[in-house]
Amino acid sequence: MLLPIFLVVLVDVFALTLVIPLLAIYAEHFGASALEATLLVSTFAVCQLVSGPLLGRASDRVGRKPMLLVSQLGTFVGLLVMASARSLWMLYLARVIDGATAGNLSLAQAYIADNTAPEDRARSFARVRGDRSTPPMRASHRTRAALPGRAPRDPGDSSRRHPRAPPA
Repeated sequence: MLLPIFLVVLVDVFALTLVIPLLAIYAEHFGASALEATLLVSTFAVCQLVSGPLLGRASDRVGRKPMLLVSQLGTFVGLLVMASARSLWMLYLARVIDGATAGNLSLAQAYIADNTAPEDRARSFARVRGDRSTPPMRASHRTRAALPGRAPRDPGDSSRRHPRAPPA
């Protein structure tokens, strides 16, 4: 039951984390100033801030699933506009579209709250939110092991931790 919600959150996280580094490249290509490049990220955040409560209210009226689809569609359209951008204003338009429909995480959490039993709710939230951060942690552990002269650290190994200071 949670797989579709997990995939929605995963797409949202990938879209956001893949786009942020590309914005600097696009901004440089279109000759944007440092302020204009910074505003590309801020535009998304401001649009998300304004539209979040509106998306939440709409999801209360029409349902979580339709609004999750609208949110996914907005992310898709925003990414398409960004990919086909021929000028700086098109990048801003892409960020406005994506930010105005960026309610995936809050809508996913509302869906989980609505559709899980109270005793399973915390576990469901942890699966969707926790699984989102697990692959990068595993990847960083493998990357460290692949570096020359670096041995992988066992996450449970406490021998490298600093000892606690004695109580005063």
